[in-house]
Amino acid sequence: MKRNRLQLNSSKSEFIWCSSPRRVNNLDCNPFVIGADAVQLKNDVRDLGLILDRDLSMTSHITRLVRTIFTILRQLRSVSRPLMQDVTSHLV
Repeated sequence: MKRNRLQLNSSKSEFIWCSSPRRVNNLDCNPFVIGADAVQLKNDVRDLGLILDRDLSMTSHITRLVRTIFTILRQLRSVSRPLMQDVTSHLV
C-alpha cells in the first residue's frame, strides 16, 4: 500500500474470517493490525453491494434485501389506490 501511495482508512475498512460453523470458535478474534491501524473483526461485511457473512450463507444479505423490498411495497400500497391496475402492476 505504501509503495502505491495508498492509505488505510481503518474507520471504513472491515475484515471477516470465513469458515464452517464448527470451526468458527478456533479463529483468532483479535483486531487485524496493519502498521499503526487496527481493523476490527466483523460478523458480516459489505463488498460490491453484497453482504457476506462468516459462513457465506448470505442470510444477512437476504434479510436486508427482503426488509428493503417490503418497505418499498408498503410505500407503493399507499399510492396505488388512485392508480389504474396496469400502472400499479408495472410499478411492482
